Amino acid sequence: NLNASSASGNIIITETDAVSLDSIITANGFIEVTAGNTITGINIQSLTDASGNNISLTTNGNILIDSIKAGMDYTRIELTSSGNIREVSPDDPGIDISAHYIYLDAAGGFGSTIQPELEPEIDAVILEFHDTDFILNHDGDIELIINAGGIVDVEATGTITIIDLTAPGGSVILDAGIDILIGN
Repeated sequence: NLNASSASGNIIITETDAVSLDSIITANGFIEVTAGNTITGINIQSLTDASGNNISLTTNGNILIDSIKAGMDYTRIELTSSGNIREVSPDDPGIDISAHYIYLDAAGGFGSTIQPELEPEIDAVILEFHDTDFILNHDGDIELIINAGGIVDVEATGTITIIDLTAPGGSVILDAGIDILIGN
């Protein structure tokens, strides 16, 4: 289990095996984590909402999330996994990933049709996804860029805006509480 903090600098972690990030917090900087196996993100935060204060997790395994948070006006969270991106078990009802722009690349998929309670809750203005299945229940409005090889199943209480959507290998289900808009 790893804890790290920085008052005014970046945090860079490279691990050849699995890693549990219990508390990784920078007051003003970016966070970059690379691991050879599963990354478990218990509490990861970039506290200052400024361009460049992003969070990036890259692994050859799964990414399991409890809380990854960055600013809602300028920051990005990028999660790249050769496995799945899911919430840690047991799940909780709180927001798991929040930032202005969230980029997800999960070879195994995002969310779960078998265990829907392990789908991470997201708070984002723009969400971009690449790889297999994409399953999302979202509270509020969301703008989506999706390139999925499998199914796309998105439910939002607000407006769903599709900037780009490609899903040649599966079905697409969009369920919006307000509107579904195609284009930006």
